[in-house]
Amino acid sequence: MLWGLCTVAQMFVSGAASLYFARFLLGAAEAGFFPGLMLYLSYWIPDAARARVNSILLLAMPIAGITGSPLSGWIVSQMRGSWVFMDGSGCSCSRVCRQVYSECSRRS
Repeated sequence: MLWGLCTVAQMFVSGAASLYFARFLLGAAEAGFFPGLMLYLSYWIPDAARARVNSILLLAMPIAGITGSPLSGWIVSQMRGSWVFMDGSGCSCSRVCRQVYSECSRRS
């Protein structure tokens, strides 16, 4: 959730200093994601299959760049450039909010 909010905050930057600050916050928010993901997968995936799963995960990053870059370019050409940040992270923030709401309503 914090990762998505930091990305949305980049939409509102107005100068170099605020961009550096927003990028720093985004980096701090996502710094533990990959190591945590690897640790979590090591608990869940058996040793024999872990190399295959890790390679698929690492292959997903360039595939996301190949597919996401043209989409981001289209969004920038159709709208203001800052809307890329809202489109990319607004979906994740709304998804987390829906999940939290459904968990809270289910428990009560």
